[in-house]
Amino acid sequence: MNLQKCERTRTMSELMDKITEVSKGLYEQAKVAGSNIYEKSKVLAGQAKVAADDLIEKGKDKAEEIRLERDLYDCFSEIGELYYEKEVNGIDTDKIADLFAEAKGLKEQLAALDEKKAASEKKEETEAPEEAEKEAEPEEEQPAEEKPEAAEEQPVEEEKPEEAPAEENEMVECPICGAQFPKGTKVCPICGAEMN
Repeated sequence: MNLQKCERTRTMSELMDKITEVSKGLYEQAKVAGSNIYEKSKVLAGQAKVAADDLIEKGKDKAEEIRLERDLYDCFSEIGELYYEKEVNGIDTDKIADLFAEAKGLKEQLAALDEKKAASEKKEETEAPEEAEKEAEPEEEQPAEEKPEAAEEQPVEEEKPEEAPAEENEMVECPICGAQFPKGTKVCPICGAEMN
């Protein structure tokens, strides 16, 4: 009887040791998985910040481009009016030369914005293949014996952005300053006029 009790105690002890060993392994794997999730979310948050900053910068550049184009249009209009006055009424003014210089400066600023935009687009084109390669690289796998079957990672499908309906891409023009912006905007980003 004592022999059977000893045998059961030894078997129970061995079983408890195995359970403890498996529990420690599962704990370590969970710790590594949690660390991986944390690191991936930090990377994703960083990428989201960079993308948001990039969109803000592009928005500022677009607003500046619209402002410069409006100023250039106003400058050309004033040149036309002054030239007309000169031809019809014989009024000669040095202001036309000043407006030509202003128009030249505005065109140079627009050209600089175009160069910045082209450089940004080229940078995006070169970064896109590099990011695709990084995503395609497989992560390091742990040996199969260390992974319990229940803890295997399931592949996660990335959500693909849906294409915006055509009406969301429509642009409207501000009746006050002539700036163009997406339909549905409540306030003109250039002059602040309220839209209907």
